[in-house]
Amino acid sequence: MTASYIQETLALMTEAFQSFYKRLWSAALQIVLYSILVLVLFSLAFGKPLAWDQILAFTWGSIITSLGTLGALRMVPGSLQALLLEGNTKKTTLHTAFAAGMKMASILILTLAFGLWTCYFLMPNTLIGFGLGATLSVFFLRLGGNLYKSTSDIGADVIATLEKDIPHFDKRNPLTLLDLSGEFIGRVAGFGSDLALSLVFAIIACIMFASVSAQSHLLSPENAHKLAQLPLIILANGIIASTIAYLACRWRLKTKNTTNFLLEGVYIAAVCCGISTWITTYWMDLHIPMSAIGGYAEQFHPFLAYAMGLIGAVLFGFGSEYLTSHHYPPARDLAAQAEFGPTITLLSAIAKGKKSQGLFLASLLIVTLPAIYFAGLYGIALAALGMLSVTAMILATTFFSALASNAVKIATLTESDDALHKKMHQLDKVGGTTIALGNGFAAGASVLVTIALLFSITNHVHVASLFHNSLLWIGIVIGISTPAMFSGFLLSGLGNAIKATITEMLRQFREIPYLKEGKAKPDMIKAADATARTAMDALILPGILMILVPMAVRYIWGLEMLSGVVLGTLLIGFGTCFTNSITGGILYNTKHYIRHGAFGGKESPGFQSVIIADNIGESFNHLISPSMTIAMRGVMIVALYLMVISS
Repeated sequence: MTASYIQETLALMTEAFQSFYKRLWSAALQIVLYSILVLVLFSLAFGKPLAWDQILAFTWGSIITSLGTLGALRMVPGSLQALLLEGNTKKTTLHTAFAAGMKMASILILTLAFGLWTCYFLMPNTLIGFGLGATLSVFFLRLGGNLYKSTSDIGADVIATLEKDIPHFDKRNPLTLLDLSGEFIGRVAGFGSDLALSLVFAIIACIMFASVSAQSHLLSPENAHKLAQLPLIILANGIIASTIAYLACRWRLKTKNTTNFLLEGVYIAAVCCGISTWITTYWMDLHIPMSAIGGYAEQFHPFLAYAMGLIGAVLFGFGSEYLTSHHYPPARDLAAQAEFGPTITLLSAIAKGKKSQGLFLASLLIVTLPAIYFAGLYGIALAALGMLSVTAMILATTFFSALASNAVKIATLTESDDALHKKMHQLDKVGGTTIALGNGFAAGASVLVTIALLFSITNHVHVASLFHNSLLWIGIVIGISTPAMFSGFLLSGLGNAIKATITEMLRQFREIPYLKEGKAKPDMIKAADATARTAMDALILPGILMILVPMAVRYIWGLEMLSGVVLGTLLIGFGTCFTNSITGGILYNTKHYIRHGAFGGKESPGFQSVIIADNIGESFNHLISPSMTIAMRGVMIVALYLMVISS
């Protein structure tokens, strides 16, 4: 009976995935077509040239990013079935989950790498168009996926307090099943595509810097070609290094102590990336004049700049873990304060998030200043690439954690036997060792990549003269306002999505005969469609804002004001993305810390307080923080696109 319940639950989750796919493709197709139409209309209205090759690359970037992400997402039901029905021992279960996570990460990374390599070798001057198309897809995947996840997660908690007679964590409740599917849509479609896009942007920043430096006659064509080739070789090295790390982890699973094998895999990948990059830079024999790229060392040292990125991966990743994990004082201190109610809990979490900005700034300076010293402005892009070289392993561990967490929930939901429960809890314990690495690492990587892209923009304009131009300062004000409005629209959309989802759930319990008695199944297609529809509708205004503001500024007021918009967006995004991530992350981990028995456990007043606070923290961690990074990169890549096609 348990096996049939598990298969039934997975079938209902698959229905939810399919509803999300349909809404995602519909919304993404519309925004791509509208963006092309607006670009054509602006070009005709202002007499600007229309770059059809860039539009083709734009379309290719949108399609390939969506295909890679949805390909990874489609593996989820089969992977969960293998975990819950086919695993025999703890080590077999660990191997199955890790192999599934690595396959999902590989599909995502290899698909994007194929798209990027294809674009570079067939249409080498269209990488910005490719990046813009990928950005629009990730906009829907990351924010749409996170809206879906937050809606189902918060909605499940809200309905538990509003309707006491409706089963909360139960397979009869469509919100419970939406919460399970939302976990994967948020982590795989959302976080996975976002981090993979940062890797693509780091490569584009390196290539753009080399290209613009050659056009400005700062570098010889030969040197520029070498600098453009270097990030593509590093990408290939990173894929090979992740494969080596995966094989090492498989061997590690044969030993007795397997608790930290995921982190060990990340370390191995980082070491392999470092060694392969040192060999590559030595073999390429790069001799770049430092005066041409803004460096301060006597000689060009690309490997040292890249190594600063590897150090940055440790600083941002484990800085996030220290600030949010319940193994360290900040989260434990927050758990101790939870007994004083949700207001104190939330205020304390926000305070800890705000104070974390100092650590974020220090980490950023530790990475960027030496990178500039060793390799000039090109060094920032190399450092970003170094930080993101282990993306495949980071994604594999993230997907492993999502599989483990959901396997435990499904085993509980279907009332599985004790042996299966024990295996799934052991799996979840291993997955918990890396759960704090995610959004803080992504925020740090995104800011570093955006700074690298910014220096690509400064090569298109004369920076020294800009600060005496009033249009720049007006643009900065517009840029500061844009992400704030962007996040405001998303939060309004989240509220509407929660209300629509709860309304649909109440309708099903009211209109579907015998659903509450467990003799009928919930209509997951309608429940998921209601959530996905309102989530995608909530992205329309933010999407228009992200594209139309820089486009209108460029065509009406020119490059000077557009540069100000870019700078203002970076300033406000830099100041908020990491703090919001920490605020939400520490509340999430504190909730799980108390749930597992600390400070009175699930029956304590403190647990109820932290649940309420975590519902607010959910929007900080999974909506406001990523919305800031998406807005930063979105405005940046649109600005670069407009500069390239009109140069």
